Amino acid sequence: MIKKLGLALLTILFFINPSYALVINQDTDTGSLQIKYYEPVGQSFTATDTDVGYVGLMINPYNQHFNDYTVTMSLFRGEGDFSASALLISNTFTLPGGFQNWLDLDVGTISFTKDEVYTIGIFNDTEQWGVDLNWNGNPYSGGVAYYKGSGDLSDLRFHVGPQTAAVPEPSTMLLLGFGLIGLAGYGRKKLFKK
Repeated sequence: MIKKLGLALLTILFFINPSYALVINQDTDTGSLQIKYYEPVGQSFTATDTDVGYVGLMINPYNQHFNDYTVTMSLFRGEGDFSASALLISNTFTLPGGFQNWLDLDVGTISFTKDEVYTIGIFNDTEQWGVDLNWNGNPYSGGVAYYKGSGDLSDLRFHVGPQTAAVPEPSTMLLLGFGLIGLAGYGRKKLFKK
C-alpha cells in the first residue's frame, strides 16, 4: 500500500514538474547580413510543439551612421511567405545605439500547429542594422535563411523557445506532500483496523 502511494506521489510530481519540448537554438555565427539591402530577410523553422512563446534573431549594428533605432520583427505562417495574408504577428522595436544581442518577439498569443513551418521576418528602413548569419556551420534541418526573398542553405542566428510555464512554489509542493502522507496514514489505519 505504501509503495503504491509512493509511486502515485512520484507520478504526480512528474506531471506537475513542467518540461519544455520546444527549444531551437541555432547559435553558430560565421558572418553578418545587412537587413535593408537583403530584404525580405528571415528564417524559417518547423514547430515541433504547439507551445511556442518567443522567436528571436541575433541583431548587430551593421552601419552606425544612420541613427535609425527601429527594426520590425514579424512572424509569418508558411515557408518564406512574407505576404500580408501570411502575417501572424508583428512588432516594431526601438533599440539602443550599438545594440548587439538577441531580439525576441513574443508569440505566446499565436496558436501553433505541430510540424507546420513558420518564418521569422526582420525589416529595417535604413542600412543601420544587420543579422548574424551561419554560412557553413551545422545547418538547421527544419528551415532555411531567406534574403532577397529566396531561401538559402544557410541559417540566420536564431532561436525559438517555449512559453514560460508556472512553476509550483515549494510551499505548494510541501503541502501536497503532507496531504499525500496524511492520506497514506489514513489508508494504513483503515487497513490495519480490518
